[in-house]
Amino acid sequence: MRTLTALALLVLTSCTGLSASEHADSGSVPDSRAPSSDAGLPPGADATPTPPPPVAGRAGLVVIDVQQSFVKSASNPDINQVLERTRSALLLAGQRTAPVFITYEATKQNALPATVKSAVPAGAQEFVKTTFAATGLPAFASAVKQSGLTHLVVLGAETDVCVLQTVLGLRALGLGVVLEKDAVFSEETNTAPALRRMRQAGVSLASAAEVSALLGGGPLPAVPAEPIRRLKPLAVATVLNQLDQASLNAAQDPHKAAKQARLRELLLASEWFGVPIFGTTTSLPASLAGLLKKPIRPLAELAAEKGIEQVVIAGTAQGLAALVDGQSREVFLVEDGLLGTSLGALEPEVQRGAVPITYKTFYYEMTRSVNLSEWPSPDWVARDPEYYNKTQAPEDLPPIPN
Repeated sequence: MRTLTALALLVLTSCTGLSASEHADSGSVPDSRAPSSDAGLPPGADATPTPPPPVAGRAGLVVIDVQQSFVKSASNPDINQVLERTRSALLLAGQRTAPVFITYEATKQNALPATVKSAVPAGAQEFVKTTFAATGLPAFASAVKQSGLTHLVVLGAETDVCVLQTVLGLRALGLGVVLEKDAVFSEETNTAPALRRMRQAGVSLASAAEVSALLGGGPLPAVPAEPIRRLKPLAVATVLNQLDQASLNAAQDPHKAAKQARLRELLLASEWFGVPIFGTTTSLPASLAGLLKKPIRPLAELAAEKGIEQVVIAGTAQGLAALVDGQSREVFLVEDGLLGTSLGALEPEVQRGAVPITYKTFYYEMTRSVNLSEWPSPDWVARDPEYYNKTQAPEDLPPIPN
């Protein structure tokens, strides 16, 4: 059985992100809904054109898992600058007496890099967590609620796992969230879907200069009313769209091999987690044939399935828009598991409410914790010895660039 230590080796390479260059022009309130190319949105993607007016309130700072193990594995070429921005945010929070919350994944031992540690202000609250979402730790959630803050500035690692899940958890608590987009990092190169998902959930993406204004008592972005969509591990189904051999052959995609690798993992993980698998076709291409113990069920059977509230869609892009529009359940699109499509091509579905995810975010949002005892189902733990050896860590899959 996978122990906490073994699982941590799989997971503690997983909390990272995109680091854009700082914008020098700001003291303005960041817009949580206007599109931005450095926020992972495709050029020309539309969004609500006029953001709500700024509001009064008080902001604090949350630093997620800026640990040496994550720093060493970061894919960000400017990781040193990311750490410097983290240091600057901590110094600023200390100068302006903004409450600071710092989390560590699994352990504080050899955690913060020295340059960051020296900037931690007196009075900062520190938490060791095993759940990827810091809000999954009752002590953290309670401290945030008791602080009386209306907004939190979030930075750290990994962008597409612990940062993402914490941000969604904070939004679910009714808080305004500002992500310092130049101070998040990840081992994963493809963090654009996570950033777009955060934005979809009403998170503001801000530069270091904008964060300085917010922590200084400046006007804060209005807390939006966007719904917070998170995977429900025991109420989800996997839907394969046109994943037969002919459709796979026809799919033109520069990342075909990398996406097929993720499809393999998605199928195995779905079986591991007891997620029912449906398909627009019930045959698999030769590269995936023989993986599953049970046959793929016809999509027509999904309508009568009880207890399924969400669908995770992967496969190919053929007829994808019609499939998404025909769903009565919440839709999550595995962008790096959909062949023959690109970010720009999926944006209309995202604007209509489909949630962009990757296989990596699926895996860690389903399991939720480095500790097997905190997994959503003991059946998953019982199957761990079999599937741990069948599957690859999401971080070991072929990279896909942003």
